[in-house]
Amino acid sequence: GLGDAEAWASGMPPEMFRRLRERVDIDFAATSKTRFRADEAVRLEVMVKNVPSLIVKVFEINAANYYREKGREIDTDINLDGLVANSERVIASNLSPLRREARVIALEGIDKPGVYVVDLIGNGRSSRALIRKGALRPVVTQLPSGHQVTVVDGDNKPVPGAVARLGDREFVADDQGRALVPFAESAGPRRMILSKGDFACLETLEQRAEAYGLSAGIHVDREALLAGREATVVVRAGLSLNGELASLSKLLEPRLVIQAVDMDGVPTREEIGGFKLFEDRESFHSIRVPRRLASLNITLRGKVKVASRGNETELSASQAFQVNGIQKTDRVDEVHLGRDGKGYWLEVAG
Repeated sequence: GLGDAEAWASGMPPEMFRRLRERVDIDFAATSKTRFRADEAVRLEVMVKNVPSLIVKVFEINAANYYREKGREIDTDINLDGLVANSERVIASNLSPLRREARVIALEGIDKPGVYVVDLIGNGRSSRALIRKGALRPVVTQLPSGHQVTVVDGDNKPVPGAVARLGDREFVADDQGRALVPFAESAGPRRMILSKGDFACLETLEQRAEAYGLSAGIHVDREALLAGREATVVVRAGLSLNGELASLSKLLEPRLVIQAVDMDGVPTREEIGGFKLFEDRESFHSIRVPRRLASLNITLRGKVKVASRGNETELSASQAFQVNGIQKTDRVDEVHLGRDGKGYWLEVAG
């Protein structure tokens, strides 16, 4: 807008000057925001040229209905046919059509949280902005009974009474904004609609299935595996749900299965039902070591109820011990290390 426009125009080809004069701009500035806090005034920064009358229309979108019907996020290509604008006004300008002007437009009719579409129309051109005022988002933690979804607002404060909707099921949050969503039969991402009153947001929940795992540290002192003697089996068990520690009280019918095989391949089996397990310490069981023992396999078994599938699943963890391997070879001696009051010594036995 500086200097004499005609003087600048004389240095341009006539066709270029004509295109410049007739060009219509309604462009959003790169710094223009599209997300606003619930209590924040909504303004758009727009670059305008050759628009004597700019029509500003604001439409409020029923986001909850859209999410339920379409199952996807709202975009600027949404069909507004049949909708009545919440507000409409005309902004006049008497600037030269050669001038490109930066305007800050305060939007009327956006006074509560929601999703809004703003149409700017003028001189045969239109531009559209999608405005989100306020926010709802989930903070998800895993519990033994499912996913605890805490719904928070844009200030990260819990939203009491919020509703989390997955498919056709709705889960209402308590006075601390927490809703319990059960596990799924199969794990995967699920579209979840969070709403409070008329305001709704679309989020994704990584819904897990009930995947239990049983681990166990099982130990037998190899030097105690002497024929005819007693040896102690030490068991420290752990139950996990989707990789996170769960209470051993969920393990039903715990039992310890001990299978021994001698040098001739003859197996013997012992099962200890109702095997007691502890959260904070090991469990012990004494066994009689059979003669000519070749291998010992110790397995901890149990069941857990899978609520999402309505059945029980069997879990197990085992440890194998191979002993007396020298007796299956042509070796007749072995070196052992010992110690007494005078020091260490080596003994060759065969």
